[in-house]
Amino acid sequence: MKDPDKNTDSSKSEDSEWNSPAPGEPEGADYYMNEDGFVVFTAKYLLERGYCCGNGCKNCPYDYKAVPEPKRSKLLEQRKKNESNNNAS
Repeated sequence: MKDPDKNTDSSKSEDSEWNSPAPGEPEGADYYMNEDGFVVFTAKYLLERGYCCGNGCKNCPYDYKAVPEPKRSKLLEQRKKNESNNNAS
């Protein structure tokens, strides 16, 4: 099981094993499963939590405030790139 306080693998930062839901808990407003089978929390859930956890969650509504540099800058750059691609479609 991963330690949520350690930010070592940026490729899995937004959806790591430690944040898996309880068995049988349905997907919904709080999370969804990505194509690799990992849990991804929704922005709604993260807003309700009230703070950035520093793990680089895909839908972080806090602009990765608690994520250490240089990872934070890379995540913000990737988000901006993704938003530009979505707007161009």
